[in-house]
Amino acid sequence: IWLIEGESSSIEAGMRNDYFILVVVCGNKNWAADDECALLQKYKGRRMQEFGNTGMKALLIGNYFSATEARLRNQPFTSVQIDEAEKDGNGLLTTWELFRAIKAEKENRISKEEIRRRIKEKTGLIQFDV
Repeated sequence: IWLIEGESSSIEAGMRNDYFILVVVCGNKNWAADDECALLQKYKGRRMQEFGNTGMKALLIGNYFSATEARLRNQPFTSVQIDEAEKDGNGLLTTWELFRAIKAEKENRISKEEIRRRIKEKTGLIQFDV
């Protein structure tokens, strides 16, 4: 899935010229797997070569510990996975954290622009203090 921000006339033109985020969505009843995190860099690297565009970021959105109530879930990403995502310029985000941010936006405690900015700019573990 590509989320493109820009005014390009076609998706392919956007992938070649604009900043965009490649999103991988995963879920599991346990921790995030190293393979899932490695897919971010693999997919991003291939798309960067394919479209000749280095202005992209990969984002893993994970629904981990899905059998546990959301607010009681453990942090699914290890410190090594977080460090690797930071080094590669990628982001890690849980569905719970995303839903918390959206709820906060609906309650006027954070703006959509701030949510977008953090997702776009933050690497490693993405969290919202809301």
